[in-house]
Amino acid sequence: MKYNVDLDISVGTSHSLILNKIKRNSKVLEFGSASGYMTKYMKEELGCEIVCIEIDAEAAEKARKYADLMIVADIENDPWFQKISEFTFDFILFADVLEHLRNPEVILKQATSLLNNDGIVLTSVPNISHNAIIMELMQGRFDYRSTGLLDDTHVHFFTRKSLLELLDDCGLEPSEWLTTMRRPETTEFQQKYSDFPILVQHYLENRLDGDVYQFVTMSRKKKSDENPLDFTYRQHINYLDLDHCQLYWGEDSSFNELSSIQVPVVFNNDFKTYSFDIPLGVKGNLRLDPANTPVYGAIRGVKLFEITSSGTRREVNPDNTKITSQLKPLNNIYKLADERDFRFFATNNDPSIYIEGISLNGNLKYILEVEMQINNSIEEIITKLSHEMKDNELEIVNLSKENQTYSEETNVLLAREKELLDKNMAWNETYSDLNNQFAELKETYKLLDENHKTIIKQNEEKSLEYISNLRDKEILIEELRKEISLMKYSFSWRSTAFFRKMANKIRGK
Repeated sequence: MKYNVDLDISVGTSHSLILNKIKRNSKVLEFGSASGYMTKYMKEELGCEIVCIEIDAEAAEKARKYADLMIVADIENDPWFQKISEFTFDFILFADVLEHLRNPEVILKQATSLLNNDGIVLTSVPNISHNAIIMELMQGRFDYRSTGLLDDTHVHFFTRKSLLELLDDCGLEPSEWLTTMRRPETTEFQQKYSDFPILVQHYLENRLDGDVYQFVTMSRKKKSDENPLDFTYRQHINYLDLDHCQLYWGEDSSFNELSSIQVPVVFNNDFKTYSFDIPLGVKGNLRLDPANTPVYGAIRGVKLFEITSSGTRREVNPDNTKITSQLKPLNNIYKLADERDFRFFATNNDPSIYIEGISLNGNLKYILEVEMQINNSIEEIITKLSHEMKDNELEIVNLSKENQTYSEETNVLLAREKELLDKNMAWNETYSDLNNQFAELKETYKLLDENHKTIIKQNEEKSLEYISNLRDKEILIEELRKEISLMKYSFSWRSTAFFRKMANKIRGK
């Protein structure tokens, strides 16, 4: 039971990628169930009906409680097929199993015969062409280990080409191709690019599948034996390449290969809808790499669907399904003018587009559908760019004419501006004169105000002096009155009254 592991469905491992493809209430045949960590998830979370086949009796006993039927068998030597030959399945799983078989083609063909018409075979295998193993070979080593790419129980090794050939020979056609990525220093070999000459480093870092740790495929039965492999996939085998578009997700716009899905891309002039199944637990924003080669293309629409707990699809923001206006060119993408579609030209093998306005919360599964047309024909690209250049030249001519008209209007406006500036200058001079006169008047007013205050002060002082003198005289008069009054009633006054009368008569009074 060397592969009894904890399962985290939100992490981009080969097992989580496989489990995210399985639909609820499906009938599943699982080869190599081990202790049942995947079986448990399919039973408890997805409600699947599961038949398991496991070689290790101890591990099978642990997984038995999650399986509807458990078969303990060596699938290359024991008669397991007869026990379920009457069954058909929606999904058949070979999660890290094929590399343990001496004749995987025989077992895969038998299993494929148990698929229903729309059934899917899900496989994951290690990549023997990983750069870490190439580095080991360059250093003269090919050492088996207890686990990993060179697990000591592996008897069959796969590259992208050999896996595609195996699927083709078994009557299967990949509908989706996924990978898990690990740089050499993060593998069990702990190799480093920096330990090799710079030219070797450059070659290794640019090798196809150099950092691919595992291949994960989702395959269906081929529709016709006369056309054994779709042209796109046949081309992949011939050239050891897989043309694809890739969807990344990440929080804070941080993206990496472990959090991505690849879908094969078809190069022609037709619009095609590409569907990306986004697993449960994904959070953050989305980035679309429309191809892995220089291309000319157009995106007509982008739709996001939630997958509810019952398995039904619900469109997110149905009133805003076409969000091409929210596509933002990032690396090596040149957006071309178009009012309807998002047309673009990619200049190298790593073009990318940021999808604004979409943020996943991690609580549901999602499906993103992108209606896109991609063409990698050099002739087509040159033709499109020629048309684009002609359109741009025509637009430049029109802009030149508009610019000439604007120049004439600008000259008129400049003349009017000069006239207004002259008037403004005259007004400024008048204002300056008035301002000077106002300053003089203000100074005169200040002097008059000071004189007025001085006169008021002087008048106040004279008034106070007059009042003081008046009071003194009033006091003196009052004193004289008192003395006169005293004299009238005195003896001397009365005794001399006869003489005063005589004197008055003499004076003629």
